[in-house]
Amino acid sequence: METAMALLDAHPLRHLCASDGKRVLVLRGEATLGQTLKLLAQHAVLAAPVVDDECNEDGSVHFYSDQWPRGEPFPNVVGFVSANDILGGCLLEVQEALTHAKTAEDNAQTMKMLELHVPSVENRKLRDLPGMNDGDFLFAAEIQRTLLDVVQNSFLRPRHLHLDDPPMLDTRRPKGTSSTSCYKEDVSRYIHRMAILDEDDRICDVVSVSDVVAFLLAHMRELGALAYMQVGDLGLGLDKDVFTIKANEPSITAFAGMYERGLSSAAVLSSITGIMIGNISLSDLRCLDLGQFGRLALPVSDFILYTESVRSSLQDVARSRIRDSKGRRFLRRPRLVTCTPAATFEEVLQLLVQHSVHRVYVIDDLSLPIGVITPTDILQLLAGSRVR
Repeated sequence: METAMALLDAHPLRHLCASDGKRVLVLRGEATLGQTLKLLAQHAVLAAPVVDDECNEDGSVHFYSDQWPRGEPFPNVVGFVSANDILGGCLLEVQEALTHAKTAEDNAQTMKMLELHVPSVENRKLRDLPGMNDGDFLFAAEIQRTLLDVVQNSFLRPRHLHLDDPPMLDTRRPKGTSSTSCYKEDVSRYIHRMAILDEDDRICDVVSVSDVVAFLLAHMRELGALAYMQVGDLGLGLDKDVFTIKANEPSITAFAGMYERGLSSAAVLSSITGIMIGNISLSDLRCLDLGQFGRLALPVSDFILYTESVRSSLQDVARSRIRDSKGRRFLRRPRLVTCTPAATFEEVLQLLVQHSVHRVYVIDDLSLPIGVITPTDILQLLAGSRVR
């Protein structure tokens, strides 16, 4: 792995940043969970920075960072809200329905129980949501840090949780002061993105673990023999159990299982044959209209079909005006992306980047999942923690 570490050590973080910055979606603390999910879906992101700022005269609960007036103090950033944070907020409200869903044979009663919680779930404000810590914030000068430093000391640094109330990350803290100095450690999770602050403390860019993976693929020829090493030999994604759910189980049990395990997805198995037929993830949760919260009682297979229809309705909007940071259209659901233990390191990176996905399932000869590879797994491998 020395070649990969040398490559990362030779390039600064600024090589992953847009030269003229990016248009970054920023949410106000007054946004409700229902509004937040819709905005995340419309912009094809799993998380967005949140600021402690009142709504403006038109009542807008969001803005774009590049539209903030220069010279005017940028609102205090309180964290990154993610689809996982919203999921946690929803689950806290519906424990009775969740318990019922795990044992009931008829989903109708579960759906009625979930629908009773629509007002409290849909209208809950982000400012009342704990957590919101799946991201960090760097000053503009810090983009000179090497990618190796960023990987080892930011992306692979265990996420921290505030000791008391939801965290307040003061973007105007003195340079050199850690944004996590008063947080306690949650060793099971890592951050997936970092916002870059310019000289005026405006958010001018967001860099994610997927951006690092795309960088590695672009420099694959510099990785030497690593590019041709096989998943099985590297043990990549094979040292953890894959969370699976049957297609006929209620969707809420799938999402609850993800949350309890600190995961973002579950492999969907046929209730008849047991082979893997799909994937359900937090990306699907973005498509849920919280006004129809009862849809979480649907079987996983039906919920996936529902999200397909939502993506189709949003596709016209995406086609006309919204693209991701690389100029790609995004709402089309990717097919199930898999590989075998014989796949090479380069092939896995190609799958992650070309399909714009956050995981590649490793399957055996019977199409059963035996592992799953995420961008964080890639970074952990290169940082040395998974070398066998």
